[in-house]
Amino acid sequence: MEKFSSFLDLISHFADKLNYEQSSWYKGYKSTHQQILTNPTSDSSLELIWYTRDNSVSSLKQGAPSKNEFQEAKAVFAEISQQIVKSPDRETYKLVQNKLKKAKDDGVLSKMYWALLNRTFAAVAPELVTSTVDSDSFKVVVKYLNEQFGLNVNTSGNWFENNIYFKEEIAKHLPEGFNPYYVNMAFWHTCAQLAKEAKERKQKITSNTINEPAGGKYQMDNNAPLNQILYGPPGTGKTYYTIVKAVDAAEPNFLPAAGNKDELRASYKGRYDKLVAEGRIRFVTFHQSYGYEEFVEGLSAKTEGDQLSYFEKDGVFKSICDDAKAFRVAKAGQVSDSFDERWQVFSDNLAESETGVQIETLSKKTYFTITDITNNTIRFDKSKGNSVHTLSVKTLKAVYNQEKEIKGGLQPYYGALIEHLSHTQVTQTKNQIERKHFVLVIDEINRGNISKVFGELITLIEPSKRLGQKESLEVVLPYSGDKFSVPDNIYIIGTMNTADRSLALMDTALRRRFDFVEMMPDYSVLTDDENQPYCINNLENEIDLVQLLSTVNKRISALYDREHTLGHAFLMPVVDKIKSNDHQGALTELANCFQNKLIPLLAEYFFEDWQKIRLVLADNQKPKGLQLIQETDVDLEGLFGDTEEVDVMDDELNDYQLIKADSELWRDSLTYIGIYQPSALGE
Repeated sequence: MEKFSSFLDLISHFADKLNYEQSSWYKGYKSTHQQILTNPTSDSSLELIWYTRDNSVSSLKQGAPSKNEFQEAKAVFAEISQQIVKSPDRETYKLVQNKLKKAKDDGVLSKMYWALLNRTFAAVAPELVTSTVDSDSFKVVVKYLNEQFGLNVNTSGNWFENNIYFKEEIAKHLPEGFNPYYVNMAFWHTCAQLAKEAKERKQKITSNTINEPAGGKYQMDNNAPLNQILYGPPGTGKTYYTIVKAVDAAEPNFLPAAGNKDELRASYKGRYDKLVAEGRIRFVTFHQSYGYEEFVEGLSAKTEGDQLSYFEKDGVFKSICDDAKAFRVAKAGQVSDSFDERWQVFSDNLAESETGVQIETLSKKTYFTITDITNNTIRFDKSKGNSVHTLSVKTLKAVYNQEKEIKGGLQPYYGALIEHLSHTQVTQTKNQIERKHFVLVIDEINRGNISKVFGELITLIEPSKRLGQKESLEVVLPYSGDKFSVPDNIYIIGTMNTADRSLALMDTALRRRFDFVEMMPDYSVLTDDENQPYCINNLENEIDLVQLLSTVNKRISALYDREHTLGHAFLMPVVDKIKSNDHQGALTELANCFQNKLIPLLAEYFFEDWQKIRLVLADNQKPKGLQLIQETDVDLEGLFGDTEEVDVMDDELNDYQLIKADSELWRDSLTYIGIYQPSALGE
């Protein structure tokens, strides 16, 4: 956003630039306002407010009822509109909220139309509320205005209350009787500009951190690939960045709040945590002993009393696939009839019974009694005999949902119990199902045995083989016998450390089914919001973190390869100290980083070839007193005497010693400056 001296200056900027007075929005806004005040319950007014997507007050791309739903709820909409025109105040806002909720509970409406309700208030009372009807968007703009112009607008209430607070506050900063339409239009244009800038920052953080692979396969937003692996050297933020990737996949239209890099990150993290809590994002780490049983399904054992029993247990992948299938296709206003609702009512009835619940068999000639249920098991007694028998809750649900067919001895009991559940009284409500995306994040995907973990499902994760596609495939799972497919609203995001295992050694089946997105060290993360490198200031010296890391990586690439460079994440604790203006603490963190992480990692990379490690750290170019790895000649004659038996050894054999952990060199800024600028140290 441009810098403005006041809120009035901001309004004038947009009003002049977009010619508010002659704009179709301004004229339409006033026309809609007059029509609603004159005749709020006419068919044309109700359709304009409650059904039309763009009524010149606010445009709703989604969130409006269907034509049939609008017709069914017209009487409710008329009553609410009349009440708002009569008294557009706080009490009315609460009252009409309750009316909407009752209409939803009665099945007249499929959802709570918050945006439509807010838009009605905006049409009736532009002097009291803005036309920015989305509560979150409203708060983003208010946050910006508070910071820019020193306003003190409280946003702790509901949408209506927050708008009242805003209007009361800006009245102090505007001429008396200032045009309320101009205020609302400028408020929305500010919202649109902030959203545009947030989207650009979102694209920037992507382009800074993700390099598009050869062939241009990688795309963002709605075109994000269903299967992708982020690969690169250690410390390049692969696991860290999966938060951004997972949110973008789960909610392609999400726009982070405006702000600096830290606020942008916090915005993503907040949405990520919310999606995790909803179960739409799940996280798993592969390791050498991880298998099909944990990932897809297996048998699990448990002991109750002195009895050992086995039950089928779903793995994380099967669980998220099953949950995603319920949201794969959008459905409008269907009567809810879920197994979970009926099973909950049945469980409550069983808990209240002392003798259990009798279930009549399908033949109507006998019965059995359900005596106890757990999360996995249903225990029942037959009408004759003393032994206890069991059914599986999971199998019962699958049969109820027509996902599984039981043949054999237990089929009559499952069938009878489902028949009983079908007559269970539950609250009938209309639920609107929206298509939602689910994300499974697999950290360290290359550390697992892919054939062992995925099994036959490696074929099903292909985009063309997903449920909902023309070439969709289905398999029968080995343990449960359930039919299983992978829905097309599941996104799989893996991470892979190239230093741990070369990309060339990856399972060919995995490589073919995933898009591979390279993540290399991102030096922009080590810069501030003005693109200046973070530096540690120590006495008269300054350690440039960007130069330090980039120089080390250039040497590693020359001596080894680019897959073994060092990521920016290693230096993030140092950056955090610099941000808090603790430069002495930053120097200590840098010393810890080199001592405990970077040098041990370099020793692993170069197989203890300390001569090459010295080259990476520029010790061969620094004065002896500033070298981290000290090199000394080995006195062969002193060790072995004057003997020809050691002639086969290198005459210039050297010994290498890393300086002691308590050496002052670790806390000397010249030690690190000398790594990327040894010429500055002198002799």
